[in-house]
Amino acid sequence: MRIAIFALLPVTCLALDLTPKAAFKEQEGFKIPVIAFDDSGRTIHWRPPSNWRMTHENGILSLSPKNRSQASMILRVITRNAGDRELLGQTESLLAYCSKLLPNLSQNLTYRGTSEGAFSIGERSAREYLIDYTINEQPNRASIFLLDYSARERLALIITAAPKDLEAARDEAIRSMFSWAPQ
Repeated sequence: MRIAIFALLPVTCLALDLTPKAAFKEQEGFKIPVIAFDDSGRTIHWRPPSNWRMTHENGILSLSPKNRSQASMILRVITRNAGDRELLGQTESLLAYCSKLLPNLSQNLTYRGTSEGAFSIGERSAREYLIDYTINEQPNRASIFLLDYSARERLALIITAAPKDLEAARDEAIRSMFSWAPQ
């Protein structure tokens, strides 16, 4: 049901459209394959992690590494509301907010900590929230990055995996975010 809540958000009102389009970025005379997104008439180029499968549905871009079956990466744009930054400063409301970004069957959410600045887009830094949770009594870990992309939009990068696999999946996801560039 949690995914259904975000599916009801009107995607057309968002400036950043995560519908992926194949494109090329020219760099030092070479054409490098990238993914292109529309952002209010300008184009964003992005290189996803190598050897990850990608799907797009209802404005949500989902990726999974071919060599780690339980790991995933999700990019999505969330409409911001007045006062939503304060929700992220209190553990109870933070966990409620993050629960809407995790898989439907997630239970027993535990807040592990917050860090700032693993990646930036322009002058805006992403804030990371580490969350432990279970699905069918199996332990999982999430690294949820939230970046206030504009006054109306928040970019969410959600990496989930078994605890032993999270760091490797997280590192690949963060490296890919350094390629995010407006054209």
